[in-house]
Amino acid sequence: MTQKIVLLPGMMCDHRLYAGLIERFSDRYDIQCLDLVGQRSVPDMAQSVLDRVQGRFHLVGLSMGGIVALPVALQAPDRVASLVLLDTNARADRAEVAPLRDAQIETVKHGGLADVLSQQMIPNYFHDRPAHADQESICLTMGLDLGAKVFENQSLALMHRGAVTDRLGDIRCPTLIAMGAHDKLCSLHDHQTMAQGITGSQFHIIPNCGHIPTMETPEAVNQLAETFYAQQDGT
Repeated sequence: MTQKIVLLPGMMCDHRLYAGLIERFSDRYDIQCLDLVGQRSVPDMAQSVLDRVQGRFHLVGLSMGGIVALPVALQAPDRVASLVLLDTNARADRAEVAPLRDAQIETVKHGGLADVLSQQMIPNYFHDRPAHADQESICLTMGLDLGAKVFENQSLALMHRGAVTDRLGDIRCPTLIAMGAHDKLCSLHDHQTMAQGITGSQFHIIPNCGHIPTMETPEAVNQLAETFYAQQDGT
């Protein structure tokens, strides 16, 4: 039976976030990229993943997708065969971010989604912005395609999420943690906390990369994943 890889996108992103991974692994794995659009809490998002996927699966989450992947792995350890966490964190949202999220939600409700995406969010995604203008355009398109209601839902879910840092030791599946060296949104400390908390996890820092390595340095991510999955397969 073909093994499954389940991909969980970051905030206001879809399958295009993972184009490189999908291209590399779709001939060997059953790949599903799940939207996280209709729920307003991280626990509900995590449950929606488990409700939509049958059996055991390898799980990949980037940014918000990683925030959701952690409770999936904690809730269903018998079903998550391995875990890949990219540019994410296990903490609660910082208190100082709440006013910004509230202001963004209000702006988006009044037609300002494109402005919030292009002026406040996407500038934080890529280390080498001039070289990745096309990828920034894709990020804007993904966000606009998802729309204002999804922005509100995901913002509320992130704003009210709880920390799982004290439960990281309960994750026993093989785990790969990677971050862009120049990630502006999830710090080195965030990733070190996860790496230290998850027994036996592998931690890699991807050079010349920001918050979205699957788009900025896709080959580096693919190579890390290739080695990681080969270890699980015993090859």
